[in-house]
Amino acid sequence: MRKTNNWVIIQNNPYKIAWDIFIMCLLMFTTIVIPYRLAFIEDEPRDWLIAYYVLDSMFLIDILLWFVTSYTDTIQ
Repeated sequence: MRKTNNWVIIQNNPYKIAWDIFIMCLLMFTTIVIPYRLAFIEDEPRDWLIAYYVLDSMFLIDILLWFVTSYTDTIQ
């Protein structure tokens, strides 16, 4: 009998795939909006700073999830 680990997230889990799509959308938003705001906006309103902190926290959560996500070893 094989022991399963409750902490490992299977890479093909639908929730993990949805999370990856969500992170991809955040990355596209970040690559478009932040350079534009840095180039053309002088004063950052407080709302944008809060948005940046939320984005950073989402990316931190994504990094932590990568430590407990399974992978497929294709080297044989």
